[in-house]
Amino acid sequence: MSINLDQYNNENIKRPTGIIDILQAEEQKREAFLDQMVSVIENTLSKLEAKSGEAKDY
Repeated sequence: MSINLDQYNNENIKRPTGIIDILQAEEQKREAFLDQMVSVIENTLSKLEAKSGEAKDY
């Protein structure tokens, strides 16, 4: 028994089909990236404040 991988992938992977779906997927990627950047900045500020002895709440 052989499996046609192209057919399997096409049937089982949900791909955005319309422009709205594509735009929503891109927006979600941007939001996730920005959330990560905010987290990195907050962590960096916390580390710098710990070194300087000044703690602030963000």
